[in-house]
Amino acid sequence: MYEQMEIARAIEEASMAGLGGALATVIRVTGSAYRHPGAKMYIDSQGKSRGMISGGCLEADVTEIALNVMETAKPVRKEYVMDEDLVWGLGLGCPGTVEVYIEPMPPAVFQNDLLQEWRRTVLEGKSGVLCTLFLPESDEGLESKPARMFIPQWGNPLGDLGLPGWNKFATQLAQQQLNLSHAKSTMLALPDEGGEIFLDVYQPAPQLLVFGAGHDALPLVEMGATLGFSVTVVDPRPGFNTAERFPKAEQRLLISPQEMVDASIGGCTYVVIMNHHLERDKDALRFALQSKAPYVGMLGPRKRCERIMNSLMQEGITFTKDELSRLYNPIGLNLGADSPEEIAVSILAELVAVHRGQDGGFLRDRQANRERASHLSLTQTS
Repeated sequence: MYEQMEIARAIEEASMAGLGGALATVIRVTGSAYRHPGAKMYIDSQGKSRGMISGGCLEADVTEIALNVMETAKPVRKEYVMDEDLVWGLGLGCPGTVEVYIEPMPPAVFQNDLLQEWRRTVLEGKSGVLCTLFLPESDEGLESKPARMFIPQWGNPLGDLGLPGWNKFATQLAQQQLNLSHAKSTMLALPDEGGEIFLDVYQPAPQLLVFGAGHDALPLVEMGATLGFSVTVVDPRPGFNTAERFPKAEQRLLISPQEMVDASIGGCTYVVIMNHHLERDKDALRFALQSKAPYVGMLGPRKRCERIMNSLMQEGITFTKDELSRLYNPIGLNLGADSPEEIAVSILAELVAVHRGQDGGFLRDRQANRERASHLSLTQTS
């Protein structure tokens, strides 16, 4: 999740130094691939790069193309067909088709290009969609500057795709994506025009709010930050909630759950409650479930959680069906985790699955289920 931030910073550093580069973006994936549309890689004039667009299969070739793109100042669309024979013959990653758009980025690009708006949005931790228009290529290849729009989550759209209908189409699609908790970059066809629009969606890092600064919170915060979450630790104990113990936490709040305000939790804040203190856990649970948090995980057995819920009910505090659906207890995926580190992996795996809209099951079972469904469909029609 940090990758886009690192790329935006690399572009800024190169621009300030008066250096150019090239930006490679995955714009389409068919079949299996290591990265998804929107994945980026920045290549500077020395051939050094930040970010990845594959598992190592394509980076060398894309770097060579990027160096040529810098010289010619013309963008390139490159399709890589990674069939089974090629994948196994070269020892590469997953089979599938990956299309990459590689564009030059001279230092002056920031004076009048919408990539400047994308970069600013990333660095400021805001949301936005960069829309790039791809019309059928002519014999001369791509235009040097594709038509673009940038739609921020808050504010007016910038740029022009060339026709009012295209602008309206892109704006509506971008706003739909920005309203999703986990939007995905995607290529979409223009209605009845033969062209396509790539919606490059950026959303800031999700928040991880951890109630409790005990020993088992240490690997959770460390790993959560490594995954790209902006982590806040809430614990009123000054001897526990310290920068030395949680160097990767963005914030450390020496307050009790009762002192929290609802504005502290948005629709992209994931809550883990692990105070190991009955009253603080109760206060944290009440606060989190009444907030907009899409995930509220509580450490401990189900009976303990039920005891806390019953105590809240006796105080006249009830929750809606929607609020209760966001409660995860026992917390984490069923990994048989035992150590604090394994428990942290279990919790974060569940949290990422919820964030990505997945169920967290075995991938091999998904394939087996598809094969069984396909076989059943064939037998029913035969």
